[in-house]
Amino acid sequence: MWWFWRKDVKTQSVAELEGSAAKGNGDAKRELARRLMEGEGTDKNEEKAVILLEDCVAHGDPEAMVMLAKCLAFGCGTRKSAERAESLIIDASKKENTKALSLMTIINGWKDKSTLSLDGLYCDIKEHIKYNILMYCLLQCYSKMTSQWRMWRLQ
Repeated sequence: MWWFWRKDVKTQSVAELEGSAAKGNGDAKRELARRLMEGEGTDKNEEKAVILLEDCVAHGDPEAMVMLAKCLAFGCGTRKSAERAESLIIDASKKENTKALSLMTIINGWKDKSTLSLDGLYCDIKEHIKYNILMYCLLQCYSKMTSQWRMWRLQ
């Protein structure tokens, strides 16, 4: 049996990611989208990042769903859409994505409250600040769209 070694997408150059993404590698598309959003090793291009994330989402990638929800919450590379962000978070939760599940737990527990504490939420130290901001923005977008909270439940 032949074992093929594949370089981790996090260690690949932008050129390597572009080549892998062109061949349909979802992990490469997601990593390339992340780098395009942050301008890491390439020019910042949020619109192109959103296109790559949309393709990953179409193939059921839960991590890309959370990333695209962030774009939709902030209006990065696309128009703001709290409804679409909500839908993506729900879909990612159904696929057992830990970030989306944490968000759903907090939102479900916040239904009848006027304030929200993010103290109990913790992710990787590099990600927790971004994730907390994402969550806060999603909640703020949603609160502006409706006069009362409703519970988001997994079916």
